[in-house]
Amino acid sequence: GELNGEGCKAFGEDLSTGKVPSLRNMSLFCRCKQSFVSFCEGLSRGRVDPPVMVDIELLEGERSIDSEVTRFVEVIRAGKLSGLRNVNSLGYEMLSRAAGRVLGEALTHADASLNSLEKLCIPYPGEEVTAAFLEGLARGTGRLPALQTLRCPDIRSIRTQGAQSLSNLVRGGKVPSLRDLTVNLAGIGQEGMQAFAATLSTPHASALRRLEVKFGGVGPADAAAEVELFSVALSSGYFRRLEELSVGGLEVIGELRALCGGLGSGKLTSLLTLRLVGCRLGSEGGRALSEVLTAEKLPSLRTLDAGMTGVTLGLTDEGVRALI
Repeated sequence: GELNGEGCKAFGEDLSTGKVPSLRNMSLFCRCKQSFVSFCEGLSRGRVDPPVMVDIELLEGERSIDSEVTRFVEVIRAGKLSGLRNVNSLGYEMLSRAAGRVLGEALTHADASLNSLEKLCIPYPGEEVTAAFLEGLARGTGRLPALQTLRCPDIRSIRTQGAQSLSNLVRGGKVPSLRDLTVNLAGIGQEGMQAFAATLSTPHASALRRLEVKFGGVGPADAAAEVELFSVALSSGYFRRLEELSVGGLEVIGELRALCGGLGSGKLTSLLTLRLVGCRLGSEGGRALSEVLTAEKLPSLRTLDAGMTGVTLGLTDEGVRALI
């Protein structure tokens, strides 16, 4: 059941003052309302440090949640929650752009000491809030040395500003352990794609094992040019440990041909799984793929998932053998 305000405050205080000394792992499902503010107030009475590890899922409230998130930010910035391991926000529709930026900045604040944060998922905020959150995340002066998973909304673009901020975050060495990245690149334009390509064309991206991207929102000519920038990044040599690549939203054959340039570069030597999601490219797409699905170009590939894409594979014998 749901605790009242005093109960939440007492719970937060007990958690932060070591009243349960044997506690090592805790998962919290918190709705952003007044009871969450009370819980944060209780947390501020002490601190939660490793070896106590905390996973938090933040559920959206019924109105603007800026005040609740602001109280959470204060706890983080004060270093009261350094045992934070996972943050998953299941609804930030009611979060303002300014509050999103402040939240992002808190996570990389020098005093937050979030050295154990491994997973950060922000699946539902609006595009402006997502971009502002990434801006704040890149702006903070601290690092997230253990962060392995960063998942932005897969249904909404990070926008040009978000792509630039993500580039600053990764290239600045603030997330050196990043293994799993999900971003929607729809409509970010040449400037945004150049920034995202720069994100990937650096040794700081070499820890990536899983990458999920989604294109769309631009005309055919510009779309192919944007995928070409992404493809050049795939050929950079920093993805030799990438095991899973998911690409969505390719609508014209020029985009797939551009992608195949990176797939066929011979640099994705550990790639096990290639997924094409929501791509409608017909038999031409199948023929283009068959040219790169070879043991020489993708020696580790075991799975091609092109379900519901409208791609008629038409693989050559060599392409089929690459998947066996």
